[in-house]
Amino acid sequence: MRTFLLSLLAAPLWSIFGLALSLIGVLLLFVFGMPFRIRAEGGNILTTRPDPARLRGEKIYSALGAIGFALIVIGTLCQVAGAYLTL
Repeated sequence: MRTFLLSLLAAPLWSIFGLALSLIGVLLLFVFGMPFRIRAEGGNILTTRPDPARLRGEKIYSALGAIGFALIVIGTLCQVAGAYLTL
């Protein structure tokens, strides 16, 4: 297994896998936005009773944005590994 991972045949697979992960991550970021974004409504809102559905939606969007960002980082590292194996 180790020899396959370090072989020249595995380098294109690492690069393709990295590109696929990066593409999925970018699509997630386009749809759900960055995890540290400004609220969709714009300004600050003071409420006495928070809406559970809205809070749940914000948490889901934040989590999917963080997953998208992590996929871009992991995809880039896979592409670097693929380029390193070709040297």
